[in-house]
Amino acid sequence: MCGLDPAGEPMARHFHGSELRGLNAVSRSPLFEGRFGRMFRNLPPLLPDDKDLEELARQMVEPEPTGDEDPAGDNPTIPAGFTYFGQFVDHDLTFDPTSQLQRDNDPDALVDFRTPRFDLDSVYGRGPDDQPFLYDEDGVHLLIGHNRAKEDDLPRNVRGRALLGDSRNDENLIVSQLALGVIKYHNKVVDAPPFTGVSAERRFDEGRRIVRWHYQWAVIHDLRSSRVSSTGRNGRSCLSSSRSPRTGSGTAWSVGSMS
Repeated sequence: MCGLDPAGEPMARHFHGSELRGLNAVSRSPLFEGRFGRMFRNLPPLLPDDKDLEELARQMVEPEPTGDEDPAGDNPTIPAGFTYFGQFVDHDLTFDPTSQLQRDNDPDALVDFRTPRFDLDSVYGRGPDDQPFLYDEDGVHLLIGHNRAKEDDLPRNVRGRALLGDSRNDENLIVSQLALGVIKYHNKVVDAPPFTGVSAERRFDEGRRIVRWHYQWAVIHDLRSSRVSSTGRNGRSCLSSSRSPRTGSGTAWSVGSMS
């Protein structure tokens, strides 16, 4: 049975498992942001020749298919959908709207406007108190919109812009449907029978925790398993760091998901 909290309200039953120790023990700022860092601080920066960069760029261009392509360049063991799931994960971990390729940037001074903790802040934003436009009036359910065909869609304003914790999750149809799937799953979880009679705040927090756990499980046991060998998976947990490496932070998750 569910017990009572100190205020006398029924406590939501935990479905299974326990939170990873230290996951929430990270420094927070008033701007709800993370920080970028360096993976190899003691190594000198790489300063390649322009000719080498041009050659690399030529190698990255995929020619028009002729039917005689070498299949060795394909990776049939990784489904194409991981490209978009990797993009969704990238949007959950990193967002840097300030740095520019046309100038030098100090990696230690750059701000990550996402929290690199796999906590789905790209969907939940800063929560129903700070960003109520993402939520239903009860502060528990996330909003779901409808397109012109009356099909479920992301919630949108009058100009058609999606109302999301991270607007990049509306960049293409597949990623937007991933975001909608998470929203629908959250709403199903908070309507589960164990939450009957639970206060709205506790119901939202517990539902979000369960959704995060399932998402983190998919990242570790599905996405990461498809990209990293069993030897590489024995290292430090990817959920234990509150900082994200700056170098290739975006491409490592989106483009790299198909490497």
